[in-house]
Amino acid sequence: MSKIEDEKVEAFLDVKGESTSAGYRRGFEQLKRYTRENWEREITGTKLLEMVAEDKKREPLERKNEWVELLKGFFEWLVEEAPKKRGSGKGLASSTAHSRISGIVEFLRHYDLPVDKKKLNLPSSTRKKANVKLTIRAPDVRRLVDHAETNRDKALILCGWQSGMGIAELLELDVRDVRPDREKIRGSLEDPPLLLRSRGRRRRSLTEPASAPTPARR
Repeated sequence: MSKIEDEKVEAFLDVKGESTSAGYRRGFEQLKRYTRENWEREITGTKLLEMVAEDKKREPLERKNEWVELLKGFFEWLVEEAPKKRGSGKGLASSTAHSRISGIVEFLRHYDLPVDKKKLNLPSSTRKKANVKLTIRAPDVRRLVDHAETNRDKALILCGWQSGMGIAELLELDVRDVRPDREKIRGSLEDPPLLLRSRGRRRRSLTEPASAPTPARR
């Protein structure tokens, strides 16, 4: 990502990790766009420092707290109007907007201008919905197997359902790990028992599915 042409911002970003730096840099670019479109002037990181520093020189009761209105408006613009990074549409996730504001607050603190984010009175981040448990029964698994294009995929589906193996164990399986307990190798929904030697040489037995439904996470 290109530099912002703001020495104060670049010096601040230089001490951050690559991922953090990229997110914060994007935030400063969005701040410039927001102020260019909605304020009388474009406000860079350096100009924001000057705004906060000038305000802090005043007596507490005389402070304008212009930076508060600026960042509140910026947050609202991020969640409602900011262009999405990919594709069309407007508005970022509230968690992303909070991250942008936190980066700016940390920037001010870096230059000995600590501000209280709580003064902005921003709405809380939207929490992700909890995973919903699903019940998977033999007919559901049969449909998955019927739609699988290769025998490998069919075997992975059956092994995972009948043994409870995790994806890492399934992907490490080899033909040599299959130990049939009799001459005929079985592995269908109706006749599943096989003995497998999986990761850590632990053995797992594929047995008939229990009558009770097996919960899984979506």
